[in-house]
Formats: sequence, structure tokens, C-alpha cells
Amino acid sequence: MASSQAQIQVGAHGIYNKLLGDAGEDAPAGFGGGVQARYFVSPKFAVGLGVDYIAHSDEEEFFGVTVKSTATIMPITLNASYFFTEEGFRPYAGLNLGMYSLGGSVEVAGEKEDAETQTKFGLAPMVGAQYMFNEMVGLDLNVRYHYIMNKDEDAGVADNTTAFGVNLGLVFNFGGK
Repeated sequence: MASSQAQIQVGAHGIYNKLLGDAGEDAPAGFGGGVQARYFVSPKFAVGLGVDYIAHSDEEEFFGVTVKSTATIMPITLNASYFFTEEGFRPYAGLNLGMYSLGGSVEVAGEKEDAETQTKFGLAPMVGAQYMFNEMVGLDLNVRYHYIMNKDEDAGVADNTTAFGVNLGLVFNFGGK
């Protein structure tokens, strides 16, 4: 790692998320946020931990009755990233592996009922880039393809859940060599 880079990087980001396949056919886009921490084990390779929260909300009216629904996804993942350069503009590719907490609620005519939360294994390959404004602060943009292994035909879930996510945020470097 170049001397202008840090060993530890923390960041926060906003999320745009679109469910794919049957689950995303009529679903609105989701929005959320997340935090991550990375430790650079070499100048171009980092491992870390990330936590995100994404909500897909919708509201419709049927026969004069308002129905509000919210589906939530909370990935808690370990990640590994390979950076192709060491300074300035830093494109990278990586993989997130971990647990995805899936939940939600439905409100009909003011009566709200929460769905049972499920925790399933998932993964998310990602590609992105960072642009460092200076030695300490940078911009991070990445896209992820989430694959959540929640298929359960007995419960009416015919396919695993897939989603496309775009994350944009700031990163902060600490503890340079």
C-alpha cells in the first residue's frame, strides 16, 4: 500500500436497490444505507465487514382501503476486495458473503402486522471504484448483485431472491503505515 493510503478504512453509504425476478416484477425500488470497515492486508487487497439496511415500501388502494407494505433486507456480510491500483482513482472487484435478515410488514386500514423475520445465507459479487480526495477522505461507488438463498417451496417462495444494488458513499482512512 502506498504511504498515502491507510491500513484501516471505514465508510458509510446510501443504497438504491431493485429486486429482480418474480419478487421484483411489481416491487418498487428500495432505499437504505450501510456502514463498512476494511482492513488492507496488502496494498491492493482488503478484507472487512459490512452492515446494510434496505426497505422496499409500497402503498396501494383496493376498494377504498389503503394497503401499505414494507419488505426489509439487512445483509451482515464479510467481504474481500481487490483494488487494481494503489492511489487516486481505485477500481476494485470483490465479494460479500454472509447472512441476510429478511422481514417486513403489511398495514391494512390502519392495522399493522409484522411478517416473521427470516435469516438466510447470501452472497453479493461487486465491482466499484474509489476516488480519494486526499489521504484521509474519498468517494466510493459500487454495484452489487445480491443472491439470497431463501427458496422454500413449502412456504410459497419458489425462487431465491436476487437484487441489483448501487451504493454511493464516503470512506475514511486511518492508521497509515
